[in-house]
Amino acid sequence: MKTESPRLRNERGGGRALYGIAGVALLALSGCVSTQIEYDRMTNTGFPANQTVGGKTVSITSIYATESYIVGVSQDQTNIAALTGPANPADPNQYDYITEAELDTVEQANRSSPVGKINWLCFTMGIVPSYCTLYHIYGLVVNHWYEDPDGDRDQNTLGIAWTTSNRRAFANFWRNTTVSGNAGKYLRSTAHEIGHVFNLHHADGNGTTDIMNQTGVVGNSYVYEFQAAASKDHLRDHSDRCKYPGLSAFGALHEGHVDHGITTKRCLNILIKPVAGTVVNP
Repeated sequence: MKTESPRLRNERGGGRALYGIAGVALLALSGCVSTQIEYDRMTNTGFPANQTVGGKTVSITSIYATESYIVGVSQDQTNIAALTGPANPADPNQYDYITEAELDTVEQANRSSPVGKINWLCFTMGIVPSYCTLYHIYGLVVNHWYEDPDGDRDQNTLGIAWTTSNRRAFANFWRNTTVSGNAGKYLRSTAHEIGHVFNLHHADGNGTTDIMNQTGVVGNSYVYEFQAAASKDHLRDHSDRCKYPGLSAFGALHEGHVDHGITTKRCLNILIKPVAGTVVNP
């Protein structure tokens, strides 16, 4: 069995310059809200590749476009060194795994995009200004397996959105054999983790095929779509603070997010402890 962690729980960009002229022009023309993923990886890993389904190309951008979200992906650094250090005879496998604290350290050393959002004037119609908003996510492919905060080492976790305090980042674990060996499920798992960054929960899936259902539920009959009403309602109707990255904690509650059993009139920084899930070998 393999697990896909629910703790909050892609296209070459050109070095560290994440926002090209064409992308900024598109945002200006649409007067829109958008999200940009700065995606880094360690040496000897790979980014999730686009897939062809029914003659159409499926990517992170296209998956979120079906819900009217503009999500751009900039593949940035590709040669971050895997973690290593002095050999410890008492723990020879220490550097095969990476902790959430170590993920924080790698992010801090390599992330160039801000946390949260930036706003700028897109254009003015007469005397009425129109502003664009850009949110940011950091993605990281690591050449390790996952070690959880309790010190338990897990070779079955595909990915994790570990930054539960503000939903700013996610990671993929390349040493997991599904991530490194099954391109279709790797792309789907990445879209799933990004869903957590947008504050979607496993309970927001439909139990069968929705992106927020874990891979162990969908098996080999998965789709690259948000199909459940709860997923669609959250992405469409909930406040920006409740869903966009960098603004509130994972588990921040909304009066319409009834799947979690608690209602409130505004988005709060309340953490809900996630529950482990499973994914079956392909």
